[in-house]
Amino acid sequence: MKIISVNKVTFLKDIDIYKKVKYLDKFRYFDGLDLENGKIRQFLFSLDDLSLYTVIPFITISGKLDNPYLILSRQILVSMNSNPIIIHNYIFNQLAIALDDFNIDNLNSYSIYFKYRKVSVV
Repeated sequence: MKIISVNKVTFLKDIDIYKKVKYLDKFRYFDGLDLENGKIRQFLFSLDDLSLYTVIPFITISGKLDNPYLILSRQILVSMNSNPIIIHNYIFNQLAIALDDFNIDNLNSYSIYFKYRKVSVV
Protein backbone atom coordinates (compact mmCIF):
# COMPACT_ATOMS: atom_id res chain seq x y z
CA MET A 1 0.00 0.00 0.00
CA LYS A 2 2.86 2.38 0.79
CA ILE A 3 4.36 2.00 -2.70
CA ILE A 4 1.19 2.57 -4.75
CA SER A 5 1.65 5.66 -6.95
CA VAL A 6 4.45 7.02 -4.77
CA ASN A 7 7.49 7.18 -7.09
CA LYS A 8 5.58 6.63 -10.32
CA VAL A 9 1.95 6.13 -11.27
CA THR A 10 0.73 2.60 -10.58
CA PHE A 11 -1.96 1.30 -12.93
CA LEU A 12 -4.56 -1.37 -12.30
CA LYS A 13 -3.00 -3.36 -15.15
CA ASP A 14 0.25 -3.51 -13.14
CA ILE A 15 -1.31 -5.91 -10.65
CA ASP A 16 0.20 -9.37 -10.85
CA ILE A 17 -1.89 -11.53 -13.22
CA TYR A 18 -2.22 -14.18 -10.50
CA LYS A 19 -3.98 -11.78 -8.17
CA LYS A 20 -7.62 -10.84 -8.41
CA VAL A 21 -9.06 -7.40 -7.96
CA LYS A 22 -12.30 -7.31 -6.05
CA TYR A 23 -14.41 -4.17 -6.35
CA LEU A 24 -15.75 -3.22 -2.93
CA ASP A 25 -17.80 -0.13 -3.74
CA LYS A 26 -19.81 1.59 -6.40
CA PHE A 27 -18.05 4.34 -8.30
CA ARG A 28 -17.99 7.73 -6.63
CA TYR A 29 -16.87 11.08 -8.04
CA PHE A 30 -14.52 13.73 -6.75
CA ASP A 31 -15.18 16.92 -8.67
CA GLY A 32 -13.71 20.33 -9.10
CA LEU A 33 -10.14 19.29 -9.68
CA ASP A 34 -8.29 21.97 -11.58
CA LEU A 35 -4.92 20.28 -11.43
CA GLU A 36 -3.87 21.93 -8.20
CA ASN A 37 -1.72 19.78 -5.96
CA GLY A 38 -3.80 20.89 -2.98
CA LYS A 39 -6.99 19.47 -4.48
CA ILE A 40 -5.31 16.15 -5.28
CA ARG A 41 -3.85 16.04 -1.76
CA GLN A 42 -7.33 16.77 -0.37
CA PHE A 43 -8.73 13.88 -2.41
CA LEU A 44 -6.02 11.46 -1.22
CA PHE A 45 -6.48 12.46 2.43
CA SER A 46 -10.21 11.82 2.11
CA LEU A 47 -9.53 8.13 1.37
CA ASP A 48 -9.59 5.42 4.03
CA ASP A 49 -6.08 5.06 5.37
CA LEU A 50 -5.70 1.29 4.83
CA SER A 51 -7.59 1.01 1.54
CA LEU A 52 -6.71 0.86 -2.13
CA TYR A 53 -8.68 2.65 -4.85
CA THR A 54 -8.90 2.74 -8.62
CA VAL A 55 -9.19 6.20 -10.15
CA ILE A 56 -10.24 7.15 -13.67
CA PRO A 57 -9.41 10.81 -14.37
CA PHE A 58 -11.52 12.61 -16.96
CA ILE A 59 -12.39 16.11 -18.15
CA THR A 60 -15.78 17.57 -18.88
CA ILE A 61 -16.72 20.88 -20.43
CA SER A 62 -20.23 21.07 -19.00
CA GLY A 63 -19.48 19.83 -15.49
CA LYS A 64 -22.45 17.45 -15.87
CA LEU A 65 -21.68 13.76 -15.50
CA ASP A 66 -24.46 12.78 -17.91
CA ASN A 67 -22.86 14.74 -20.77
CA PRO A 68 -19.91 13.48 -22.82
CA TYR A 69 -16.49 13.56 -21.21
CA LEU A 70 -12.95 12.63 -22.16
CA ILE A 71 -11.12 9.96 -20.16
CA LEU A 72 -7.49 10.94 -19.62
CA SER A 73 -6.02 7.62 -18.50
CA ARG A 74 -6.52 3.99 -17.78
CA GLN A 75 -7.33 3.15 -14.17
CA ILE A 76 -4.75 4.39 -11.68
CA LEU A 77 -4.26 2.75 -8.30
CA VAL A 78 -4.00 5.12 -5.36
CA SER A 79 -4.03 5.06 -1.60
CA MET A 80 -3.91 7.73 1.06
CA ASN A 81 -0.09 7.45 0.88
CA SER A 82 0.15 8.16 -2.87
CA ASN A 83 2.22 11.13 -3.98
CA PRO A 84 -0.06 13.99 -5.15
CA ILE A 85 2.75 15.57 -7.18
CA ILE A 86 3.34 12.34 -9.16
CA ILE A 87 -0.40 12.06 -9.84
CA HIS A 88 -0.69 15.77 -10.73
CA ASN A 89 2.21 15.63 -13.19
CA TYR A 90 0.87 12.48 -14.84
CA ILE A 91 -2.64 13.88 -15.29
CA PHE A 92 -1.30 17.24 -16.51
CA ASN A 93 0.79 15.40 -19.10
CA GLN A 94 -2.19 13.26 -20.15
CA LEU A 95 -4.32 16.39 -20.54
CA ALA A 96 -1.67 17.96 -22.79
CA ILE A 97 -1.55 14.80 -24.92
CA ALA A 98 -5.36 14.71 -25.19
CA LEU A 99 -5.54 18.35 -26.25
CA ASP A 100 -2.89 17.72 -28.89
CA ASP A 101 -4.37 14.41 -30.11
CA PHE A 102 -7.87 15.83 -30.43
CA ASN A 103 -6.58 19.05 -31.94
CA ILE A 104 -8.11 21.24 -29.26
CA ASP A 105 -6.45 24.65 -29.46
CA ASN A 106 -8.25 26.44 -26.69
CA LEU A 107 -9.96 24.88 -23.72
CA ASN A 108 -11.17 27.84 -21.67
CA SER A 109 -13.47 26.12 -19.26
CA TYR A 110 -13.30 22.54 -18.08
CA SER A 111 -13.40 20.46 -14.93
CA ILE A 112 -11.34 17.44 -14.06
CA TYR A 113 -13.08 14.69 -12.14
CA PHE A 114 -11.89 11.52 -10.49
CA LYS A 115 -14.20 8.54 -10.87
CA TYR A 116 -13.06 6.19 -8.11
CA ARG A 117 -13.92 3.17 -6.03
CA LYS A 118 -12.41 1.04 -3.33
CA VAL A 119 -10.82 -2.24 -4.34
CA SER A 120 -9.15 -5.20 -2.71
CA VAL A 121 -6.36 -7.28 -4.23
CA VAL A 122 -6.38 -10.99 -3.34
